[in-house]
Amino acid sequence: MAIKIALIYPTDPFGPKVGGIETFIRGFIKHSPHDFDIQFIGISSDRQKRPPHKWTRLSYGDRVFDFLPLFFEKDENKKTFFPLFLRFAITLFFHRPRYLERMLIFNRIEP
Repeated sequence: MAIKIALIYPTDPFGPKVGGIETFIRGFIKHSPHDFDIQFIGISSDRQKRPPHKWTRLSYGDRVFDFLPLFFEKDENKKTFFPLFLRFAITLFFHRPRYLERMLIFNRIEP
């Protein structure tokens, strides 16, 4: 029986942003046991390869997972008037992706 997990964080797992949580997410996906059924809900930095609001099956290393970007963000590192985490939380609230019967993993609640 597979363990169903949904990772929820405003980043693109294949995007250019580098940091502690981004490295953790990539490592979690890559090194998780094969009986983990992983969904990742984040943002997209490439509209063609990872279109917003569409589940995409991706692979990282030898792991396959489902990815749902809530919106497109050209540069995750650039500061904007409305912070990325706020736009992500609002979009998550209105989009309400299906992650029933999954263990939800959030990194932290932003300030």
